[in-house]
Amino acid sequence: MKLVIDGWTLQRDDVGLGVYSRRLIDALSTAADRPSTLVLLPNDEIVTPAGIERLVLKLPAIANETLREFAWQQFVALTLRLRFRDSAFHSPSECWLIVRPRICVVTCHDCIPVVFACYTGRNPLRRALFSLRQKFLRQASLVLTVSEHARNEIIHHYRVSKARVRVLSNCVSDDFRVDHAETTAPLVREKYGLPSEYWLYIGGFDTRKNIPFLLDAYKSLRDRGISLPKLVLAGRQPRLGQVNSFDLSDQINAKSLVNSIVLPGRIDREDLPGLYGGANLFVYPSLLEGFGLPPLEAMACGCPTLVADNSSLPEVVGDSDYRFPTGDTGRLEELLHNAALKPLRMNPGFDRHAFSSPQFAAGYLDIIRTLLPD
Repeated sequence: MKLVIDGWTLQRDDVGLGVYSRRLIDALSTAADRPSTLVLLPNDEIVTPAGIERLVLKLPAIANETLREFAWQQFVALTLRLRFRDSAFHSPSECWLIVRPRICVVTCHDCIPVVFACYTGRNPLRRALFSLRQKFLRQASLVLTVSEHARNEIIHHYRVSKARVRVLSNCVSDDFRVDHAETTAPLVREKYGLPSEYWLYIGGFDTRKNIPFLLDAYKSLRDRGISLPKLVLAGRQPRLGQVNSFDLSDQINAKSLVNSIVLPGRIDREDLPGLYGGANLFVYPSLLEGFGLPPLEAMACGCPTLVADNSSLPEVVGDSDYRFPTGDTGRLEELLHNAALKPLRMNPGFDRHAFSSPQFAAGYLDIIRTLLPD
């Protein structure tokens, strides 16, 4: 039996969904006992590894991104029905297919749009599709997710039966390792104009990421005369007026941190190990995560990592001394102050093997085989 994977999210390697899809397919390409695997792609430009079949489905030009993704999913559904009726299908992100495949696996990464309603936006079409995708999860043969926290949320909010939700943690690829991070750090520092010493955040700048909280703690220490490395806030800046974002420049100006903050913008995927490798400390104050890829990547590169003690983040950062209670500025200040006085050592509880590509591929195939006929 063939395994068919939707490759739509491979178009975006700078967001979590795209990273998950890329690492899944790369991990499967080196798994010797995988079933015959085909990836459906929306264009020829997407690179896939050797050993993985590919099929490009050409969509008509559609300007609206939401409509284009909706049309793609229906195109996939028809292709499956006409050409791969007896195959197992996996969508690496939530979807709605007008015709459900006989064996259908969907990865649901989190319930963020339920907890933070602003993430669905005000567009009626987007809200309707979100509702349809919720219902489709309850029809899937199996729902994969990336943490125990996300599993509990899916069962609670989306009312998927417990027996049909399985956890498979994200993995980190081999280029996120200490030696490679240290070797490439000087090149990355020069490319993006980074200081010789810096603390780091990388990710989104939507309200859920809780960046003003980090800025408050950082400013409080500076106001007390404590010498701190500059704070690098890396990632694509949001569009002004976006419903789930805040004005980062206003926050920085209001807190008089213009000379202390570095904003390098989007970091190319191949430069991420060097970005982590050059940092003295990584801080992730997010209010809610389905998993939390940046903390995992930072630890894999040997960068000491502090995270908020909520949602899935304790599953990624197991050391309690490297977590701070959500909203507790005083505790974060204490941790940052300690790091300023004496650099923190790498997270002692981090187990790279638990998040390795071979471990990920093996766990994935074990789950998929439970759905395949003998």
